[in-house]
Formats: sequence, C-alpha cells, structure tokens
Amino acid sequence: MLPLELFGRRGYGKLLGWSTRAKQVSSAVAAFVMSALMAGFGILPSIWTIVIVALVGRGHWQPYRSS
Repeated sequence: MLPLELFGRRGYGKLLGWSTRAKQVSSAVAAFVMSALMAGFGILPSIWTIVIVALVGRGHWQPYRSS
C-alpha cells in the first residue's frame, strides 16, 4: 500500500515535512559549521575534522548494518 493512500494528501504532506525536518536543519547547520571551521582553523584541518566525524558516525551505524 502506498503511503499516500494510508495518510491521504494532507496527512502525507504533513508527515513527509515532519520527517525531513531534521535533515533540512542539519544540512543548514552543517554549512554554517563548516564555514566557521574554515574561517577559524583553515581548510585542511576543517576537511580532516569532517572526515573524522563521518568515520565516527559510520562506526556507530556499523552494528546496525545488515549483511
């Protein structure tokens, strides 16, 4: 069954907007944080910081990954 059928047109739009809110906010905050890192520490340390954060995040999700 399609989600649109389950929740209706208004309900599906509201649910989709609510569920993507965290992604939209984190994307906006990430751009601000990256520019602040680059201004404060330089480009290379900022890129390494992002790489380390990504690897830590991936490591935390690794146990939940299905084989």
